Amino acid sequence: MADDSDKTWTVPTGKLWDLISVEATLVASATVGTRILILTVSNGAALVHASMYASPTASQRSSIYIHQGGDQTTSNRYGLGVLGNNAATNDTLPMPFLLPAGYIVRVYDLGAVDAAADDMTVALQYLEYDV
Repeated sequence: MADDSDKTWTVPTGKLWDLISVEATLVASATVGTRILILTVSNGAALVHASMYASPTASQRSSIYIHQGGDQTTSNRYGLGVLGNNAATNDTLPMPFLLPAGYIVRVYDLGAVDAAADDMTVALQYLEYDV
């Protein structure tokens, strides 16, 4: 969805996710301000994982890539390479990272500098199991 800087997913009832990676790209509007991209995973009441990344200022584009374990400068165990320019890749997820039904994955700009005009795309890679 265009013109947003906050995305949320909830693990569906009867499912279990093994969250493998999160890739987010934020294209900032011309509004001045430092965006801080945050990845949180919560059980609805408390955080179970949080990562923070400096992101673009006005009229810049930046990406983050967080994945399970592995070396952040080379391909990980799933054969996924890290991103190129303006990419933050300084965090990993636990292996495995199992999320029961009701757990929430959220990626957002902490300050919501220009939430109505910034454009963020997020791709989650996960294995889904029936429970």
